[in-house]
Amino acid sequence: MSEVEIEGICNDGRGPCGPRGPQGPAGPPGPPGPAGSSSGGLLAINRVLVSGTYTVGPTTTRVRARIMGAGGGGGGASAGTGAAATSAGGGAGAYNEVFVPVTPGSSFAVVIGAGGIGGANGSTNGAAGTATSVALAGGVTAGGGSGGEAMTNVATSAVAFGGTGGLATGAALLSGGPAMEGESGRTATTIAGSARFHGLGGSTMWGSSSNVDTGLTPSGNGWGYGGSGVANVTGGPADTVGGTGGNGLAIIEEYA
Repeated sequence: MSEVEIEGICNDGRGPCGPRGPQGPAGPPGPPGPAGSSSGGLLAINRVLVSGTYTVGPTTTRVRARIMGAGGGGGGASAGTGAAATSAGGGAGAYNEVFVPVTPGSSFAVVIGAGGIGGANGSTNGAAGTATSVALAGGVTAGGGSGGEAMTNVATSAVAFGGTGGLATGAALLSGGPAMEGESGRTATTIAGSARFHGLGGSTMWGSSSNVDTGLTPSGNGWGYGGSGVANVTGGPADTVGGTGGNGLAIIEEYA
C-alpha cells in the first residue's frame, strides 16, 4: 500500500512517517509544442491619401496593401419650361488587396485614384474615376468607376443609365485575393415630364454617395463611392451639376 503524508502522519495507521527521501532524477523532456505563426506581429497601419513612394519600416518583412479605386461622377441635368430631367449616378471604384513579403526598409510606388467630376449640364455625362494601384507583386490595381449618364429637357419620359463599377486586376486576383468589382451607379427615370428618380452613385465598403433634392449640390462620405445623379424640373436652375465621385484610398499594414 502506498503512503500519503498528511500533516506528518501516514494514512495506513502504522505511525509517523519517516524522513522524506532525496529528490529523484529529472524526467524526460515533453513533446514539442505546436508551431508558431509563420508571420510576425502587426507593426503599423497607415492610410495613404495621395500618390507617392511608400517606405516600410526597418523591421517590416511583410506588407498587406488594401486599395480602393475612385468613383465616377454623376451625370448633369438640364430642364427647360415644361420639361424635367434626372441624371444617373457614377459607378464605384473597385477593391483589391495583396499580402506579400518585402525587404525591411524598402520602398514601393502608390498611386491614389481621383474621383470623376460630375457632369456640368444635361449634355455632359459624369467623368470616370481613376485607378488606385501599388507596385507590389508585379502591380496590383483597383480600377475607377465610370460616369453616370446625363439627361436634358424631357417632356415625356426617358432613362439615364448609371456608370459601371471599376475592375480589380493584378496578382491578388491570381492568388485568390478578395478583389471586388465596384458597384454600378443607379439608373435615373423621368416620367411624363416629372423628375421621378435620380440615380445614386455606387457605394463601397468605405464610402457612399448622398441622396439630394432638386437644386442641391450632391456630395458623399468616405472613399471610392460614385457621385450622385441629380434632378432638375421647370423653375429650377437651368443646369444642375452631378456629384463628384469619391477619391481612392490605400491602407498599408506592416508586419514583422
